[in-house]
Amino acid sequence: MKKVLFITYGGTHYKILNLLNDNFDMNVLMHSKFKEDWVKNHEYLEKKNIEYFDSIWKLFVNSWRNESDLVLAHCPLSGAISYFTILFSKKKRVFLMCQDFYEYFDVTESKWYRRVFLGRLIKWFIKLGCKSDLVIALSTHIRKRAIHYGAKRVKIIPIYGVDMDIFFPKKSKIKFDTDKKILLSTARFSGEKGLDNLIEAVRDLDLYLVMVGMGDSKFVEDLVKKYGMEDKVNVVGGVNPVDIADYYNACDIFVLPSLKEGLGFASAEAMACKKAVVASETGGIPDIVIHNKTGLLVKPGDVEELRNALKRVLEDEVLSKRLADEGFKHVEENFQEKEIRKDFVKTLNEVTFYVI
Repeated sequence: MKKVLFITYGGTHYKILNLLNDNFDMNVLMHSKFKEDWVKNHEYLEKKNIEYFDSIWKLFVNSWRNESDLVLAHCPLSGAISYFTILFSKKKRVFLMCQDFYEYFDVTESKWYRRVFLGRLIKWFIKLGCKSDLVIALSTHIRKRAIHYGAKRVKIIPIYGVDMDIFFPKKSKIKFDTDKKILLSTARFSGEKGLDNLIEAVRDLDLYLVMVGMGDSKFVEDLVKKYGMEDKVNVVGGVNPVDIADYYNACDIFVLPSLKEGLGFASAEAMACKKAVVASETGGIPDIVIHNKTGLLVKPGDVEELRNALKRVLEDEVLSKRLADEGFKHVEENFQEKEIRKDFVKTLNEVTFYVI
């Protein structure tokens, strides 16, 4: 069994490990506080002063000493570390590019001097990551960005496949005290998700908005109070992952109003539950949401366009059903987890034979 060293920031690492654990001897280094019993060689990267650089050094040393056949890096820093650790070794290297991390940083960072100086550092890290034997991109957009950063071999694998044994049309256990149609948003409560635009867009629409997501929801709750929308917006916050399919099945329409997005896989999960989807035309979302076929796409940050698209799906039941049916078919044919797992495993096994 091939040994794989997986260097990651964390967060979505469990999804990747679920795809690979049965086929590789996985060894994991993480530079964030996500601790699970099955994670080996855990290193937490303390984000302050000298400890930050000390932890980077520890990650580098552990990467260098690790006896693996393949290094799989999952973020810009991981990509840079993997680059330097294999300079004088025969290990193969794969950079898993889930998004253009610089684009994401440029949207989320408010201080201009951090955008300028840290932005340049992140770009350099990404370029080092893209010098890998193979770059795996989540979407067509990310593939283009990887090539922009100098990648020679790029393959698109939307690794966050949909488990259609979990996400499928069914009667939901969740009930909301409303007779209005339900609009669902599942997104982290942060600026790049466009949730402020969403709240403004639904102010005059006859619907009930349910907002599920991790993070600090205070800015969302403040907007709801500002517009006097407490009776039509339910800020649920974080929920148990096992319950998320019930939330999809409890809604009539799903919305993903992100300003920037790597792939936007929540839209695929909603489609697997046969829900009409309205989403921003950004990042990899258009790979999933094909405009006027599997959903409606709108310009990121355009409140009026978002409002009109939601109104159109809300009022046109024939359109809503057609989008839901086509979306379900699209996910079934292109984004099933079991098929993506096979492709991912096969690709990593073949990397040994790649030469640049």
